[in-house]
Amino acid sequence: MKKSAKEICEEVLKKIKPSEEEENLLKKVANDILNRVSRTLEEADLDFKIGLEGSFRKGTWLKGETDVDIFVRIPASANEETLRNVYYPYLKDAVRDLNPVERFAEHPYVEVFEEGVRVNIVPCYDVKPGEWKSATDRTPYHTEYVLKHLPEEARDEVRLLKKFMKGIGVYGAEIKVLGFSGYLCELLIIHYGDFLKTLKAASNWRPVEIIDVAGVSRLSKKELLDRFKGNPLIVIDPVDPMRNVAAAVSLDSFSKFVLAARKFLEKPDESFFFPPEKKPLSYWSLRSFLQKRRSHLFFFVVEELNLVPDVLWGELRKASSALASLLKREGFSVLGSFIWSENGRSVICLEVDKKELPKTFLHVGPPVWLKEHVDRFLKKHKTCRISAGRLVVTKQREKTSIKEIVKEKMLNAGLPSDILYRVKEKKYRLLVDTEARKLLSNKEFAKALREYLEGPHWLKA
Repeated sequence: MKKSAKEICEEVLKKIKPSEEEENLLKKVANDILNRVSRTLEEADLDFKIGLEGSFRKGTWLKGETDVDIFVRIPASANEETLRNVYYPYLKDAVRDLNPVERFAEHPYVEVFEEGVRVNIVPCYDVKPGEWKSATDRTPYHTEYVLKHLPEEARDEVRLLKKFMKGIGVYGAEIKVLGFSGYLCELLIIHYGDFLKTLKAASNWRPVEIIDVAGVSRLSKKELLDRFKGNPLIVIDPVDPMRNVAAAVSLDSFSKFVLAARKFLEKPDESFFFPPEKKPLSYWSLRSFLQKRRSHLFFFVVEELNLVPDVLWGELRKASSALASLLKREGFSVLGSFIWSENGRSVICLEVDKKELPKTFLHVGPPVWLKEHVDRFLKKHKTCRISAGRLVVTKQREKTSIKEIVKEKMLNAGLPSDILYRVKEKKYRLLVDTEARKLLSNKEFAKALREYLEGPHWLKA
């Protein structure tokens, strides 16, 4: 007997809702760090406000996600130098026995682990709404809004939405994912009421979907579309009407969520929340895939690319786009792509229609009525003819393989600086099809490649 969507949700919730024991541990750790930091700043006679923020404070965190966010608000009159050189050292000193690590977003913050719990101690400015000095200044106001407008019984609905998005691969606003943030999930539940109502609404979304949860925007639809041009989803921030909470959501992530919502409502299944473990792709499976698809895989492998995640994934996305543009200019059709990175090794995979171009090709010149351009073209090419109003000439390629062409032209292809540096240092490899055999020894890469070739598990009929 098939289970209903409601029954599936009830069973999933039992698995993702934190236990009382876990909650008590987080409270204990949070209180300890709060007291440490408060005591240190008070002894230094510094002006501050301190508070617990994030999903733990809002009661929307998932089981096993033992993260605590503590925000230290410094006076609005302080500048960046004061934040970095006065307040930040004391934040680090307060937890010096816990091996603090410096992390960096818009400005530095401290990360420590206590009893297996990750704690982020983040400085921000104590400003009034609309007078933001940094992106983190909004966070305490976000927490306040959610606590005020999200009913206690709806916290579990947020948990279901977060887990669903994790299961289909669209959770997280970071550049690696370009998906839905936790705050965005909370706003969607506040707006629609519960998880299933959110899915029902989302299953009918089309770009551009506009949601003003608190009704605070004073802009017309046209003004919103102009201001947030290129965003498939616009969700007005209740604490900052000029900000789109869904700015990070790409068209692909938006589309995955829309279709997954529709598929789940049609055929509810726990696998949307808990995707089945992918079997690593073997050499023989890769050969079989390529034979059936009649396409080719081009791999650009970069070594020793050790960058902070957002910079890393930003550069990899730019590099993928640059390489795809290069291949298209040269006459290849790019059918798809995926990016993978782990421990300094990064791989850009482009699926193409062929791995070798024909030796002979048609070079199209200017229309015959553009005299100056025509004269230059005729000086350069002696055997031209006219076709469809333009000069054309048959030419011969010196290099025809995809590897030779990319190797010759990638220095001028528009690769980002860090990747270009690795290329100049010869810290890269170009592989085609089963030449990537050794890469498959990494099980995570082999799983990622299978995921690309097979597509989302939930999309299968």
